[in-house]
Amino acid sequence: MPQYLPNTSLTSMSIGPRIFAYAQGYHGQLIEAQGRLNNTGEHADVYYANGQTSIGPTTRWRDKYLIYVDDENILHDVVYKDSEWKPGTLSQYQHGDHIGVRCAPYSKLAAATVPIEGNTIICVYYQTTEKHGPVSMITFLPGNSWTELTALLQLLASLRDPPLYGTSLSAVKPRAGICLEQRKKKGDEITAEQSKTFPVVYLQWDTHALAHGQGKTIRPIPGLEEFGLSPHTSLSVVDDGTNLYCFYITNANKVEMIRIEQGQATAVIDDIVSPTPRSAIAAVMPLQQRDRIILFYQVWDTGDSEKIDIKAQTFGRGKGGADDWQSMLTTDLMDG
Repeated sequence: MPQYLPNTSLTSMSIGPRIFAYAQGYHGQLIEAQGRLNNTGEHADVYYANGQTSIGPTTRWRDKYLIYVDDENILHDVVYKDSEWKPGTLSQYQHGDHIGVRCAPYSKLAAATVPIEGNTIICVYYQTTEKHGPVSMITFLPGNSWTELTALLQLLASLRDPPLYGTSLSAVKPRAGICLEQRKKKGDEITAEQSKTFPVVYLQWDTHALAHGQGKTIRPIPGLEEFGLSPHTSLSVVDDGTNLYCFYITNANKVEMIRIEQGQATAVIDDIVSPTPRSAIAAVMPLQQRDRIILFYQVWDTGDSEKIDIKAQTFGRGKGGADDWQSMLTTDLMDG
């Protein structure tokens, strides 16, 4: 079994009944962990680890795209196609007067897919090296090439609260209730209506407040002061089409879960777990099971503080409404 790199980035997704989590190994390799929902003697539909592999030749699933940053801060993609992982073309994108998209050395990444004009577009968010650390987006139409439609969330020097340098990023598909009001400005390359077709991305201000952005609009979410987000908190957002849930790490190094509606937040679960300091977190809601959420996070290996384990915690929604969630079972990815 692979050893995980301490403080590795984490991301996860669901394709059909399968759940995939991605992390970095101790020696730098990219690792894919496969799993699915399964029944145990005590629980129904909880996460079951089903094996891990380093990114390379494999024979498992359909097209997948994994985005990462190399040691020169250039964006890369690897693509699972024709039953194997292959290098993509992102690192060869002509970006201005040079080859490759260079992000800030502290940048995190987020990605989401959206349907635009009958095509499924991949949108990738990253922080640039420019003043105030603006977040930009690059898009990809599978089968074609990468395109930088516009630099999104570009913040002018006059703005009071730019993104936190190294902010966590998480993105979801747009829908009524979470889309931001858009205003067309002179010189904009995209219209307000086009902006609403892009994902909604969640990030942290330099004031440590939680913010959301879409198109060229970005603003903080009010009413979150009481929740005490830690500086450089790791956050992960999932959406069931009606309710949007956010997991984040507090100043006390506890993972908490809130529901965000109409720009306001409601506490759902406090003190879920204490991960390793600086642990990333990644949540996924299985596409075929909207009453389950799987949360991935890092913990110290029992009995050996030099090693890191990744846990997968399953949450189930009860019959008491949008905020009736309970922790069901925690699984070790090493068990797969």
